[in-house]
Amino acid sequence: MTDPAPNTGLLLFYPYRALESRVLAALATAGFEITVAQARLLQRVAPGGSRLTDLAAQAQVTKQTAGALVDELQPQPGDIVIPKTRYSGFFNTNIDSVLRARGIRNLVFTGVATNVCVESSLRDAFHLEYFAVVLEDATHHAGPAFVQQAALYNIETFFGWVSTVADFCGAIGQAAPPSIT
Repeated sequence: MTDPAPNTGLLLFYPYRALESRVLAALATAGFEITVAQARLLQRVAPGGSRLTDLAAQAQVTKQTAGALVDELQPQPGDIVIPKTRYSGFFNTNIDSVLRARGIRNLVFTGVATNVCVESSLRDAFHLEYFAVVLEDATHHAGPAFVQQAALYNIETFFGWVSTVADFCGAIGQAAPPSIT
């Protein structure tokens, strides 16, 4: 029996999750409390890749809910799972109250799609007075390449900060965790 063909969708998705893992590890090493909010997980990516719209239809969820794609990304004990039904993770969810109850004011954004879900969530976070950083090499856009640069320009100019995984992990490793009183 031969191995199935590589799953292009998963091969493209793994590097972004690996970068997110580096960020979480750097935060944990520096002593910061980590609250991970994850969307529902889907396991329906076809061997040649799948359109997000098709995955959402198969799973009978909105395409915004189809944020993570593989078994290995199941929530871990202690993770907070907040189902997302629109582009913004803040719209019609309890994420704002969950974050505020924990005294969290600083957010790090990674994921897909920079110019849609990431930017929408980051804009809402800005309007709710959160300090937001997007890690440009741990995000990916929907559409032509220029929309990634446009989204990052909007974020850095108007709504938050843009960094890379390496720069963020280096900086967070030098920062003292906030004291919780």
